[in-house]
Amino acid sequence: MIISLRKTAVVITAFLFATLAGCGTADNSKNENSNGGGSGEEMNISIHKITDLQYQLSIQNNQEKEEKITFPSSQDFDYFIKDKDGTIVYTYSADKMFAATVEEEILAPGEKLEYELDLSETLSFLEPGDYTLEAWITATEIDENKVETDFSYEG
Repeated sequence: MIISLRKTAVVITAFLFATLAGCGTADNSKNENSNGGGSGEEMNISIHKITDLQYQLSIQNNQEKEEKITFPSSQDFDYFIKDKDGTIVYTYSADKMFAATVEEEILAPGEKLEYELDLSETLSFLEPGDYTLEAWITATEIDENKVETDFSYEG
């Protein structure tokens, strides 16, 4: 019975480590509203304001060939909201669970993936003031993919 419990504990522990390993993100900060990921301007990450509390995060293939991007989980993007001192006051993924599954997307030349960032869920965490939204695509092939934009919240 003790051996069976140990095997079960080892399997559960291995599963948890595998799940957590797929949820990590690197800190490859970039300023401004767009950048090129990977090598040069092949993949362009950008963020655009739609309304006061809605933004669109996108990744576009600027190459003349298809590009495969791989997501290590069902999470396609993440974002922080930082106060004027640079302190993170909200992290999108902090209270969410994502499936530990590998997802792949093929982007044709000029094709774009777009994600809507709805900041309205952060209202209970924010006081009126000036903030920075820093967002990124969680694909493994995209280096230095963080983009940011400043915004004000009136309360």
